[in-house]
Amino acid sequence: MAELTYAKTPSDLEEVADLVAKTFARQSYFDFFERRMRYQQMDPWFKPEHSRIIREDGRIVSHVSIIEKRVHFGPVVVPVAGIGDVCTHPGARGKGYARLLMEDALRYMREHGYPLSMLYGIPKFYHKFGYIEAVRDYRLTLMAPDLPEKPPQYTARPLRPEDLPAVMRLYRKNFSAHLLTVARNERYWQRITGQPDRFLVVENASGEIGAYAHLWDEYSRKFVVNEAATDGWESSVALLHAVLERAPRELCGRLEVRMPPKVLFIRHIRELGSEMTIRTYAEGEGQGMLALLGLVNLLSQIRPLLEERLAGSRFSGFSGRLVIQTESERVALEFREGKIRVQEMKLVDPVEPDLYAEARYLVRNLVGFWSIGDALQQGRISVSGAEARDVLEVLFPEEDPYMFFADYF
Repeated sequence: MAELTYAKTPSDLEEVADLVAKTFARQSYFDFFERRMRYQQMDPWFKPEHSRIIREDGRIVSHVSIIEKRVHFGPVVVPVAGIGDVCTHPGARGKGYARLLMEDALRYMREHGYPLSMLYGIPKFYHKFGYIEAVRDYRLTLMAPDLPEKPPQYTARPLRPEDLPAVMRLYRKNFSAHLLTVARNERYWQRITGQPDRFLVVENASGEIGAYAHLWDEYSRKFVVNEAATDGWESSVALLHAVLERAPRELCGRLEVRMPPKVLFIRHIRELGSEMTIRTYAEGEGQGMLALLGLVNLLSQIRPLLEERLAGSRFSGFSGRLVIQTESERVALEFREGKIRVQEMKLVDPVEPDLYAEARYLVRNLVGFWSIGDALQQGRISVSGAEARDVLEVLFPEEDPYMFFADYF
């Protein structure tokens, strides 16, 4: 008989790591087992009940992991529940266990107040649970650049544990304004830097770190720059020299950098001779997916960001109300003297919404994946009136929502 529960003991967590490693290990079972155990032991937001499992005859045969992250929305940090390590033992497949665990995970996430869920999945499976592609993939390729001269005051070396405070400051300076980047604390950094040789830093003659880079794609086994942060032009040039010196010869000077175009390091190096590819996943591909779990919850948490956007627009003194509705929630945004009040409404209230959309499409506007105009053109939302549209475009502009490789799940 099947039992749906969660991993309650250390031996349960080892059994989960064993199942996950046997399912997903591409190169080495032991590397993947160790990575899963490291996550369970060191991630600051991991809880045993986040490992949802199904047992058959006392053995764990199916698993879904709820992976909590804290992500940036402008001046606020919002908890997001990721979904990962979805797997079923070959002998237990075809019984609907993955569906049961996903439904269980969604109930858990809503009950525990997560406004958003995110996953990197497989085609044609997760859409039935309310997920949709809402994060793009950005790749800049430097093509044998003619580099500026290397600044002589900088030297490069692998990351050391004592570098973390400086690296954390660079990360916050470079990325905290980008939607969906993870707000990493020290314990989180300690976990993701378990292989310090994958992280490169450049320091000046005074020993101050001016830039860092995270190298290597463990899934495709490719030499790439997954993440790079810098404090200025010279440190960017020094970091680029250091990365190219370590790149395999067969790349012939071509270097792939995976970050959005507005990132400071990208802005510094893209004029050296590059090609930027922006990959938008089609509905059904199953990558970079989000699900809106609570509209009222999310709008309440990102209210400071909405007020900040309003203050910088011609609607800074706007007074009035906008009603936003999905198939399961209705909320009123009440505006007065630059402040916003988020008020939950009943679906039966006799009020026409100013914006209506299915939750799976509205989430794209809430994170800036597309603009209000784009969603209207594609018929995914409806908006009543020109003023409502203008205010909504201020509140929910198009952005570059992004999560770095080190934060994938």
